[in-house]
Amino acid sequence: MKLYVVEGLDGSGKDFLINNMLKYDEKLIQISDGCSKIQNLNDLIYEGTTNKYKSLYSLIEHELMRRIEEAYRSGADRAVVSRFIASTYAYQVYTANLYPNEFFDMYKRIKEYADFFGVRIKYIFRDIGAEIAKQRLSVYDDMDEYFIQNAQKINDGYKEFFEKISDEFVYRMDQQDLTESDIKELVHKIQQSPVEV
Repeated sequence: MKLYVVEGLDGSGKDFLINNMLKYDEKLIQISDGCSKIQNLNDLIYEGTTNKYKSLYSLIEHELMRRIEEAYRSGADRAVVSRFIASTYAYQVYTANLYPNEFFDMYKRIKEYADFFGVRIKYIFRDIGAEIAKQRLSVYDDMDEYFIQNAQKINDGYKEFFEKISDEFVYRMDQQDLTESDIKELVHKIQQSPVEV
């Protein structure tokens, strides 16, 4: 099965895209961002990032493995979730310079775990640029303040991950405002892509 991950800056329209993908693809299911049931996960990630906790990657690994398991247990051919390991690279490695070696060790384990369950990760990148994303941000918490201060660098981190590190196929959606036609075209591409074993 394929797990499509919608990545991008806060304010880039990830939830909007996911909601409309689900609307136009009745066989697509959504995996919860919080399927690990860890309370205050974003706060813990922010604290671990700003205080440079090496143990942060254990927490993130636990969360990402739960998403893989949820996708596998769904029995669906394809699922979608917001954010995965590309966000970890953009926020923690590229922007915060947080233990790159530990990140790549985790990245390898996550890929092996996904392979074990037959879950193929595919990324969709909402790339509308840092300034527009900041303007669209409507809810603020500590992690959002970190994002506002580092938005351009985080976006550059996403691009580096997709261009130099990840071998997963990427759909780049850089339209400022997605139309119904844009989303239907994306859903059609996803539905027509071959099943991988």
